[in-house]
Amino acid sequence: VTIGNTRQVETNVLDGRADFGLVEGRTESDILRRATVDEDRMMLVVARSYPEIPMARAGNLDIRALRWIIREGGSGTREALEDFAHGQGVPPAELQIFLVLPSN
Repeated sequence: VTIGNTRQVETNVLDGRADFGLVEGRTESDILRRATVDEDRMMLVVARSYPEIPMARAGNLDIRALRWIIREGGSGTREALEDFAHGQGVPPAELQIFLVLPSN
């Protein structure tokens, strides 16, 4: 068993170091076959002592007002957050990144 982000898993399968891999993000290679196993649902969780979760005018979460701890580039988790930000009309570069971690 090897743990890595989406890009690392894709590379390991392409290079023959792994027969298969489970990833959360999109793979780029046209050589690989894909099958959806399950769908993740991301949740924002905060400590009980955290101030009220900031909401934007439309009733959506104000993601610009939060300080984020995120995964490294190439991670499916980070890709999902960036997709969510785009869907909210927020460029990921406008998020307040507090810390970037290599693994979750």
